[in-house]
Amino acid sequence: MPRTKTLKRKRAEDIYIHELLTETLKEIEGRYVLIDPDRCDLSYCMHENSTAEDPQLFRYTPNQQSKERWTKRFSNIYEKVKTKVVEEAGGRLAEFPSRTLDITEFIEHLQARA
Repeated sequence: MPRTKTLKRKRAEDIYIHELLTETLKEIEGRYVLIDPDRCDLSYCMHENSTAEDPQLFRYTPNQQSKERWTKRFSNIYEKVKTKVVEEAGGRLAEFPSRTLDITEFIEHLQARA
């Protein structure tokens, strides 16, 4: 199945800073974080008091996520285990030909495959 690009939709609870009323801005002054959802990172945030000389950034990258989840380690273990299982299954299936005109041999192949 081909991948399709998902459309980004604005949720009702998403509020942009330019849409806020001045009263609301005064209430939350000093308590907001700027987030850029269109970056390649999973999360890219910047504190409002950041400057060019002293940026206060928080980035959460896919690489950092995979390290925390140990994705690569477990995928390597899975590959080692999977190859043994696949080799055993392939060896069993090789005993029963899949391309045959004899119905009994084909039924044996289907039973071995199941």
